[in-house]
Amino acid sequence: MLRAALWLTSLVFVPVGLFLYFLPPEVAALLTVSPLWLARVGGGLVLAWGLLLLAASRRPDALGAGALAGGNLL
Repeated sequence: MLRAALWLTSLVFVPVGLFLYFLPPEVAALLTVSPLWLARVGGGLVLAWGLLLLAASRRPDALGAGALAGGNLL
């Protein structure tokens, strides 16, 4: 069950991170994100978190459970 939860959670974080990282300036203007680097840094962090969850789903342990709980709390 933990493996499926980690995998499904990473399916949310990875696309959102990629979208934020490659956010077009037109969409950033619509969302009123002034510094585009802030969206890129945020997207990189969300993408890295999603990839960590995806890697943790291979062999769940205490670190994977902590990453899942931390991601859900954020």
